[in-house]
Formats: sequence, structure tokens, C-alpha cells
Amino acid sequence: MSDCRCAFTSTQSNWVGKAFADCSKHSKPWAFVRCDACPDGPVFRCTECYTKFGTTMRRRVPEIEKHQRANIVTRPELEALFNVNWRQLASGEAAAGHELLEYVGEVELKGGNCVHVWRWRSRCPCCYEFKVPEIKPAMPAGFQSREVDVRDDVTIVAQAPILNDVTGMVLVARGAVVRIISLGAVLSREEELLFRFRASNPPEHDNYLKVWQPPAWPAGSEGTEQRWTLVRSAGSADEEPKALSLIAWRTLDGVAQEHDARAIGMAFLECTREAGGEGEGESQSQGQWAWVRVGLGLVHAHPGE
Repeated sequence: MSDCRCAFTSTQSNWVGKAFADCSKHSKPWAFVRCDACPDGPVFRCTECYTKFGTTMRRRVPEIEKHQRANIVTRPELEALFNVNWRQLASGEAAAGHELLEYVGEVELKGGNCVHVWRWRSRCPCCYEFKVPEIKPAMPAGFQSREVDVRDDVTIVAQAPILNDVTGMVLVARGAVVRIISLGAVLSREEELLFRFRASNPPEHDNYLKVWQPPAWPAGSEGTEQRWTLVRSAGSADEEPKALSLIAWRTLDGVAQEHDARAIGMAFLECTREAGGEGEGESQSQGQWAWVRVGLGLVHAHPGE
């Protein structure tokens, strides 16, 4: 007697490691289809589950192609999934098979029941893998050595309305020290279009402007105003200036008295990076900087000193 179980419903391939159904209790005749190419094989899957799998895939493929505006690349194993009459295989050798399948024989299961077993001659639709080729960076020549184009760097004292973080109410305007850094583009429009959707990790670009300190108190300030740093594009004849980064300094003071400002700032930045899907492969020591590379749209802002 054999302890064969369908990998579709057993713990062998279930992502939570629990069996939610027992497909061996089908009321209709069924057979096993074995795959020796699957990891930790041989792996058995029943024809009833293959029937449901194929039905779902035949319905989903046109939907995916329409949504993605693309054609799905199929392999012989996937074609077999769509075209084989899986329930017909339950009768064994008398059934109409497929060139990718061969009949093995009968297996007696625990409980005394016997089922027919087929085998994939190579791999099956479930163990098929496709390796996505590496995407090459599309960076213009000499990009690494290009300096950030700082057009202007001024600090002003402005009367600005302040948002109360607790109530959400806009308070009466008060003084704020604002450092405004205006930057020219590093990439031309043509270079940006070429760069679009391409890999952009260092060292292809790592020549950043580092903004890591709040603006100095200008003459005439009281030394108690909020301090901000605005990094913006300088704009052009065809495009108005755009804000790239707005940093509010010392906003986390008093949030957690038991921790110093550096620890709170690093924790806040780490949460921001993780929420944005960033941080993999980057040095955590970079967490105290704000980076701006105009033309790439890459901006990281640190909310504390």
C-alpha cells in the first residue's frame, strides 16, 4: 500500500503547511499524475485538481492578456494542461492520453482503494520556471561623474501657517526659517526617457547632494522658529519649478523621551524606506542623509537632525 497524496491539497505544496481539503474523497473516478522533475519529487497530483487547474487557467489567460496588453508565452506542459481531458485519464490505459504523459500502472492506497497512475515524461506545468534576464542600466556616458547643478541656495524667514499635528487645525501664521535649494536637471529629457524603467542601483549613480543639517539661523530670526529645507527644480522655459523634497527639521522632538533624536529619526526613516520598498542592499548608515539627484526623481528625506 502507498501513502500517495495530491500535492495540490496536501501539506507538500500548501503555502501554510496545512491541508484544507482531501481530494482523495472525490465522488467521481480519478487518477494520479506523477512528476519526477518537481523539487523533492516524485510529486503526485490528482486528475480532479488538474481539471480545476486547467479550467481556471483557460479562463484567466485571456483576462491577463487583455489586462497586460500582451501575449502569454506557453510551453508544451502548459498546452497539455489546457488540452488534456484529465477526467478521462481516470480509466487508465483505455483513456486517450497525451504525448507528454505515459501510463505507469495502478497503485493501492491506504484503505485498499486502487487508482491509476500516469507520469509526466519531463516536467509538469507546476514545476515550470522562467528566468527573467538581467536588465542592464541605461545610463548616459559620464553620468557617475556629473555634479549636481545647484542654481541657487538661499535661506529666508517666512510667515507660514502651521498645521497642528494633534488636532489637524491650521494655526495662525508664524515665522519659519526656510532654506531653498534650486537645482538644474542632471539628465536631458531624451536621457530621462531612455533611462525610464531601467535598473538604477549604485554604482551607476551615487553622486548625490547630501542635505543633512537644518538651515542655520539667519540674522534677525528669534532662534525658535520651525526650520524647513525645500529642494526644488529650477524649472525651465517649458516647465515650472517643482518641489523635489521638503524636510521639516526637529519635528520628532518630544515624541519619545526615552530615546534620543538620532534613534527616533533612524527608526522613522527605516519605516519610510520599507513602506516604499527600498533599503535592500543599501547601507543602513545612509539613514541620516537626504539625497537628491535631479532628473531621477530619487528623494529621501530625514525628518530630524
